[in-house]
Amino acid sequence: MSSVTFVFDHTPQAVLMAGLFALGGAASWAALRWRVESLLSVPRAFARLLTGLLARRLAWPLLALVIFAYNATAIFLYMLTGVIPWGAHAVTFLTGFSVVAAGVLAREMLPPPAAPPVLSPMAQVCGLLTFLLELPCFWYAMAMGSTITPPLWDMIAARSAAPLTPCVTAYLLVILPTLAVSAAAEGYAIVSSLPPERPPSPPGAG
Repeated sequence: MSSVTFVFDHTPQAVLMAGLFALGGAASWAALRWRVESLLSVPRAFARLLTGLLARRLAWPLLALVIFAYNATAIFLYMLTGVIPWGAHAVTFLTGFSVVAAGVLAREMLPPPAAPPVLSPMAQVCGLLTFLLELPCFWYAMAMGSTITPPLWDMIAARSAAPLTPCVTAYLLVILPTLAVSAAAEGYAIVSSLPPERPPSPPGAG
């Protein structure tokens, strides 16, 4: 079985993961609406990191590299939570919660632009491409993780990680290259949407 076939054989589970991600995102709106800070502490910390990264105004290839490194590492580790029964399901829900909440909080932290950004057709295509690639990569990775058997303690008892091999191979050969394309598109779209940098105020200006 090819790695591509292995990935797409998990489509039913990926649909379930998409639903759990959406439920997590919906739950974040309630936490944001009533400002439940105990639930928003992690998304708020992530939002601060995100706004700090945007403030650096990295060139888009460097920003794409940062995005790729983060997504590739995080999604791989999230996938491996499938060695714990229902671990991948819980992580998918929590990721949906954190991603949506962090996105909203980051927008609140950023200064409002003087005018709405005018995106080029290329930037618009890259923005769309990001959504079409990055989220399905996450859903399919978590779907593969959710079907890892036997659980972790049985693998430890057998002293064998062989059950992880198909998922890890498919991740490296299919998910990882797709995440690279998504990160390049996302980096370009983000840099293109940033407002022009304001010139420094002259000395003595109030």
